[in-house]
Amino acid sequence: MAVRAVGCCALELILTGDPVPAARAAEIGLVNAVVPAGELLDAARGLVDRIIRHAPTAVSACLRAVTPGINLPIDEGLAVEAACFAATVPTDGVREGLRRFLDRPAAG
Repeated sequence: MAVRAVGCCALELILTGDPVPAARAAEIGLVNAVVPAGELLDAARGLVDRIIRHAPTAVSACLRAVTPGINLPIDEGLAVEAACFAATVPTDGVREGLRRFLDRPAAG
């Protein structure tokens, strides 16, 4: 007997309004991680720490590129991304990031 997948998770959730258990939300990519309630603040701080290691200009450019770009045709989305990247190139943050990248020991 052939088995076929049915539907789209997002559409199902929108149309049914069914609650989504945390494990299912993680399984379908709605959340990044599931942690015990007592560890939620530490997990959130860990995510923030990973983000703020990067230059604010770079983080801001990523947000400016992704947020509108997700709803654009691919060619327009890539143009938005390229413009955001180009705006970061002359910044100190990019120069510092490139210097750190080039100074890393070779993987191997």
